[in-house]
Amino acid sequence: MEPEINPAPLTGPTLELAQLQAALAAGVPAEHAARLRGATADELAADAAEFVAAFVTAAPAPPAPRAPRAGGDRGPDVQGSGTLTHGAERYRQRAGLDEKGNRPPVAPRVNTGRVTNPYVENSYRTEHRS
Repeated sequence: MEPEINPAPLTGPTLELAQLQAALAAGVPAEHAARLRGATADELAADAAEFVAAFVTAAPAPPAPRAPRAGGDRGPDVQGSGTLTHGAERYRQRAGLDEKGNRPPVAPRVNTGRVTNPYVENSYRTEHRS
């Protein structure tokens, strides 16, 4: 049997079935199959291809390179083994702490007498009556 040269236009449930078939063949979701227009299966397939081409975007552009760090490269004080224990050890050394994180005891003061403020201003004197 030879194919018809001018097939009859599709209508009713036959049109809906042809729209669904053309949509699924082109990769259009089934929810959008009713949007396809055409009187024949070939026209519906062409419309589905146009529909896909209109909504398919190009591959996303690669992300822009990261901006340089505000502080620049790491300084020599940050370099090292890079571990947390190494950083804690360096902090204890700089702060003068022992292994447990305690400061060394302070030597007792030599002057155990009255400690005065050298910046205080003596603007008046009190009078004592005897």
